[in-house]
Amino acid sequence: MRRYPVVSVTCAALLGLLAAELYALLPVSTSVLLGALGLIGLSWGRFGHMLYAVVLAATLYGQFWHWNIPTDDVSHFAGRQVTLIGTVAALPEAQGRRVRLLVTARSVDAGAGARPVRGVVQINYYPREDSPRLHWGDSFSAQVTLKPVGSLNNPGGYDYAAYQQRQGVRVRATAGARAGVTVLERAAPGVRKAIHGWRAAMRFTIEQALPPDPAALLTALAIGETAHLSQDLRQRFQAAGVAHVLAISGTHLGLVAGFVFLLVRWGVSRLPYRVLRPLTQHLTPRQIAGVAALLAVTGYALLSGGRTPTVRALIMVWMVMFALLSRRDAHAVTSLSVAALIVLALDPRALGMASFQLSFVAVLAILLALPEPPGRDPDDPPETARERLLRRVGGLARVTLAAGLATAPLVAWHFGQVSWPGFFANLLLVPLLGAVVLPVALVAAVLAPALGSLPLAGVVGMLLNGFLSLVSLFAALSGALALVAPPPLALVFFTYGAAFLAWRGRALLLPRAAVQGALLFVFAWFFTLHPPAPRGLLRVAFMDVSQGDSTVLIGPGGDALVVDGGPRFGRFDTGRLAVAPYLTGLGIHELRVLATHPQLDHEGGLTWLVERFHPPAVYTNGERRSGAVSHQRFVDAAVAGGTPPVALAAGDRPELLRGVGIEVLHPPRGAEGGGLESNDRSVVLRVTYGGHSFLLAGDVEAPAERMLAESAMPASTVLKVPHHGAATSSIAQWLDRVQPRVAVVSVGEDNRYGHPHPEVLARYAARGIVLYRTDRDGAVLFESDGVHLRTVTRRELALEPAGPGGAPGAERRNLLRLIAPGSLWRSPESMPPEAGVLQ
Repeated sequence: MRRYPVVSVTCAALLGLLAAELYALLPVSTSVLLGALGLIGLSWGRFGHMLYAVVLAATLYGQFWHWNIPTDDVSHFAGRQVTLIGTVAALPEAQGRRVRLLVTARSVDAGAGARPVRGVVQINYYPREDSPRLHWGDSFSAQVTLKPVGSLNNPGGYDYAAYQQRQGVRVRATAGARAGVTVLERAAPGVRKAIHGWRAAMRFTIEQALPPDPAALLTALAIGETAHLSQDLRQRFQAAGVAHVLAISGTHLGLVAGFVFLLVRWGVSRLPYRVLRPLTQHLTPRQIAGVAALLAVTGYALLSGGRTPTVRALIMVWMVMFALLSRRDAHAVTSLSVAALIVLALDPRALGMASFQLSFVAVLAILLALPEPPGRDPDDPPETARERLLRRVGGLARVTLAAGLATAPLVAWHFGQVSWPGFFANLLLVPLLGAVVLPVALVAAVLAPALGSLPLAGVVGMLLNGFLSLVSLFAALSGALALVAPPPLALVFFTYGAAFLAWRGRALLLPRAAVQGALLFVFAWFFTLHPPAPRGLLRVAFMDVSQGDSTVLIGPGGDALVVDGGPRFGRFDTGRLAVAPYLTGLGIHELRVLATHPQLDHEGGLTWLVERFHPPAVYTNGERRSGAVSHQRFVDAAVAGGTPPVALAAGDRPELLRGVGIEVLHPPRGAEGGGLESNDRSVVLRVTYGGHSFLLAGDVEAPAERMLAESAMPASTVLKVPHHGAATSSIAQWLDRVQPRVAVVSVGEDNRYGHPHPEVLARYAARGIVLYRTDRDGAVLFESDGVHLRTVTRRELALEPAGPGGAPGAERRNLLRLIAPGSLWRSPESMPPEAGVLQ
């Protein structure tokens, strides 16, 4: 600690920022922990006093960033229709008809005059042919409704809102034909405009010269834009364990720096003596190569758009190169520590970003695993080419394994997935990318705007296609990408702590103890990532899939049924983002799927589930929609998996869950020709377990509801409200027949359909039915042993702010959520009707 004080100060700062994150949720408990830490630190003398002061300063600094939202921040206008004046702050990303804009807000007018504001707004812009085209640096005005950035609120799901807030984006908007987008001022000429103009020209020439997949890959590698990467291409890189190469970060800058450094040093050392002597009087070949590498990576970072991971990697390269230029050997971990301090001083929110954690953990592991330079006696024979090759391959394998093992816990925690071929893929593909693909493709892409076309387009295309073929080869290996249950954060910390202690005491560590400890952690991680499926209860989860439907049922035998999978729009796939994390978090890896009817908001997310989980059976209502892309994709996926869809109709009693009674109430056989509309041909299921039943009503409307109400349909305990609470559903006759005690509306926040309709809400309220809404409650969970029924919402299970301005009792509730979440479950019967969300 005293030998490398910068490293110690960095560790203290990280601890303080972690305390700031924890303080936002558990202020009293965190204060107690800081007090205990003070007693330890202050006992270490003057150095301990300094480190404890750093911890406290970092805690206060982190708190300032947490709670200090300026009064003129644009997020204060969320929920209001305004005239926004802003400046395009990043290269626009086109995705089909939609153009994604990051806009620096300058002023808003909510009807009381323009007010200056600051902050970043994410705008989805849908231009028409006569709409103005927006470029980086353009100032414009538009009439938009600002909305908070939201997330799907499900157990184990990805918190998109938290990710965006860490990027400084708190509000979003949509600008369509009625937004009245007007360009006020084009970007003034200058260096930044020239750089972004060059980036746009690079993108255009790449897209013109190459097929879609190679063009998307080169665009990601050259300018850091990933909007055109298809979901299939992303999944291949994830399965191969090399998804990190799709985002410009430490890997790319390190490859560029290393390539330029070695190339320039080799070239300088081979200059004629009469040129080399005066050149090296003040600078060594290594220093000249360092300057060239620094210029190259700085230019690359500027061309890539200067995103946060790129800036972090650039700072690290600068530190190492400056040490080289000062004729002093750099202590690599100190350089990494200084880079971390600079990044976190600029924005402490980076600590919670997966990219920050993964990049620094990977670099730290590589630095610690780097083999020592070979110490050779002058009398020893010179190293042969074979020995040199084996030494370098061994060193590469060592650092690759170290980086892969070090980042695996974080990948599992953040993304719920593990790729076993990743070690072998990185060992082959990263050197290939750095030595061959990236130098040729990047130089060609940079020169393309000046030449008007992509030079060596054939060679570049061949290299990129070859690289993609190798990625696909690794991705096609059996079980390449395993979906796993996210591990507890405590296990992640404990693993890193044990690894650090083992590395520090490696000289004293006995081989047998090392093997036993490693095996212990392997077993702990295996059983954590692959928990057994829950048994003994019927579990029903009405998932938050925005404007759509998805219900997950897990039987007492541990088998699962997914009824509808929510929507899929491009990269927004609720089957992947919402349903799959919930299933894998519970240890579910086998399931059946059922699409109530062929509409995108019900069927879209099922395609990914069919492709990933390979269900033994797929069910539908038998309807086919020719020309519907999402429906055909779902059917093709089922057929390709060997399970062509099976049609269900009224009277069927399929055994979808062991020990659970399931009856199909609708549609009647031959409904396709019975005059019913598509919604009214939805599959309606009644699921019974002991004394409780769930009625899943799809999108049926009044005609189908009357048919069912006039049949011998029994009452049900819980009702999935038909058609998202539309005015055309939930008629009085239907509700009087079903007589639910609890109802759940699956609906998207601020949806354009006005669901659920106020008249429908009034009908449920008049009958004393407790009503939940996924747009406000998140996922609604039920479990039953056949006698008792319990429920809880995701909103009740999620941690809430407990610091300044937090609700009373928030810390106590957070402690319960962390220590005893089961205590938050309750009987629906004990809940008064007004406790449901009826507004």
